[in-house]
Amino acid sequence: MSIRFQLVTSISLALTLCAAAQAQNATARYVIRDLGALPGGGFSQPGTLNDAGVVAGLSVASDGIQHAVLWVGGHLVDLSAPNDHGLNGQAFGINSLGRVSIQMETSAYDPDGEDFCAYGTRHVCVAAAWQGGRFISLPTLGGNNSTVGNVNSFG
Repeated sequence: MSIRFQLVTSISLALTLCAAAQAQNATARYVIRDLGALPGGGFSQPGTLNDAGVVAGLSVASDGIQHAVLWVGGHLVDLSAPNDHGLNGQAFGINSLGRVSIQMETSAYDPDGEDFCAYGTRHVCVAAAWQGGRFISLPTLGGNNSTVGNVNSFG
C-alpha cells in the first residue's frame, strides 16, 4: 500500500468515527412551532429571528397579496401599511431594538419594465425600515428600485 492510500484511508476513518460520535451525543436543541398565517392565506414564511424571539417574514393574505409580518409572542403582526392594499411586501430582518428591514412594492410601475421585487407585477420596489409603528423610507443608489437584507444592531 502506498503512503497516500494509507493517509486517505486514515482520514476517512477518522471522519467517520467523529461523525458517529457526534450523532450519539446529539440532543435536539430546537422546537418546531407552526407560527400561523394571515386569515384565509394559508402560507407564511419566517425569515429572521432576533434575540428576543421575534420572527420577521411574510404571510400571504386571502387576496393572494404577500404581507410583511412579525410573529411576536405567538401573535401575528401585519406590518403592511393600511393604504397599501394590493401591494406585496416582505420583512427580511429584525434586530434587538425592534427595527425591521422591509422590501415593499409601490403602486408605480417600473419605467424600465423590470420585475425587481420578483413578485411578477413590475411595480417599483422600495427598501424601508419599520420601527414602533412607522415606516422609514430608505433611498435607492440612483435607480428606480431598492431592496434590503438583514438589519444590524445599529439599525
